[in-house]
Amino acid sequence: GYETFDTGIEGSLTWKFGDHYTLDVLAGYSLVNTTGSGLADADLGETSYLNPKLRVTQMLDYRDSPVLPKSGWHLTAPLEIGAATGDISTTYLKAGLSGGWYHRINANHQLALGGAFGMIIPSGDGADLPIDLRYFNGGARSVRSFPERELGPLSANGYATGGEAMWTTNAELTRNIAGALKATAFFDAGTLAREFDSLGSAEIEMAVGLGLRLDLPIGPIRLEYGHNLTKDTGEPEGTFHFAIGTAF
Repeated sequence: GYETFDTGIEGSLTWKFGDHYTLDVLAGYSLVNTTGSGLADADLGETSYLNPKLRVTQMLDYRDSPVLPKSGWHLTAPLEIGAATGDISTTYLKAGLSGGWYHRINANHQLALGGAFGMIIPSGDGADLPIDLRYFNGGARSVRSFPERELGPLSANGYATGGEAMWTTNAELTRNIAGALKATAFFDAGTLAREFDSLGSAEIEMAVGLGLRLDLPIGPIRLEYGHNLTKDTGEPEGTFHFAIGTAF
């Protein structure tokens, strides 16, 4: 529904303390221009702006493998402060938390639980917040009954407009079939709110599904179908996904 051209510079420093804790500090400054490609200007927020930002990310990782985890857990917590300076200037605070827990039940079965939470708090009217700074939900790494980024508020002509707050939670049971080939059953739930202070009242979407995955050294190759348990008018019955890498 929109196109964004972003040019600028970023730099980051990363410290690793021991085997499990990592701290990353990123500073950036860019010029962003956004044009509607289906979305009306009113849905885009600020369309031409400068974006200075500072992000601090803390990571804890106790997985046996970051690519094909079979046991352990991990957490990532980014915190960003920045501004969108254009015709209407908006500062913002953006915070999140995501992670996963993996447990081998026996030689053939594995249980995994994951989740993510994100919130952005703008200083001014949220309608002015640029669309490319907002959160989106739905897709192969969130609620799999929806196409990528299409869970949540939609414009009059059906394009996702994003929001200021979201969460997802996921559960997967995986069974070995033969060699690197595995079957997966999953349950997903999540939501997205246009304004951060309405997250508690936003409609929760739920999905169940099945999939096949092939574990390779680069990560799992996944083919999955998520069925929509909470279908409303205009929402899909379900969605097929093809993805590389773990869901969480």
